[in-house]
Amino acid sequence: LNIHVEQQKNGANPKVYEIAASGAIQLCDANSYVESLDIPNMYFYHSTEELIQLIQATQNHFVAAKNEDLRQHTFESRIKTVLQFLNNHE
Repeated sequence: LNIHVEQQKNGANPKVYEIAASGAIQLCDANSYVESLDIPNMYFYHSTEELIQLIQATQNHFVAAKNEDLRQHTFESRIKTVLQFLNNHE
């Protein structure tokens, strides 16, 4: 969550670049300058209601991603993949 203070309404705070560099999703208050930067994984809100909707949407996305990881990307599933590969290439 990246909120700009009044003095930054026509610019970007350092968190814009720090969060972007980390590859994380960024929920940012509406700011025409920051919007013009066209940074991936950045979503803007104009009201508290929009912010709540974005939080819910990103939570749903991460829950789905976590469930996918637990289904297919556990240590056990990776070992099975390695063993299958080895068995097919003996």
